Amino acid sequence: MNSEEPQTRGDVGHGALVGLAFHMVGIPAVLAAAAALDHLLDGSSISFFGLAFVYVGVTQWVYMLPAYLIFSKRGAPKGFLKGLVLAAVVLFLLNAGCLGTIGVGFQNSH
Repeated sequence: MNSEEPQTRGDVGHGALVGLAFHMVGIPAVLAAAAALDHLLDGSSISFFGLAFVYVGVTQWVYMLPAYLIFSKRGAPKGFLKGLVLAAVVLFLLNAGCLGTIGVGFQNSH
């Protein structure tokens, strides 16, 4: 690689794309684990699948925090790590916005 060529593996966009890939694999995996837990605890009044689905912005930390720590430990560039965090924050804010909209809708329906 030429020294004048921009390095793209360490930029924020690359980290965000890797974070998006983690979401595409991690969210179904977390939901499958929650569904399996629901099946094991058949008589439970708590739906772990429902909680994991509704609070996906929080449950993403099951896979995003270890990914961040592993990439950080292996010396990933700061821009890449910022992209991972950006992907996590965007999902969290989208989830929070949807929950807020649904909550306001339920409050106004009574």
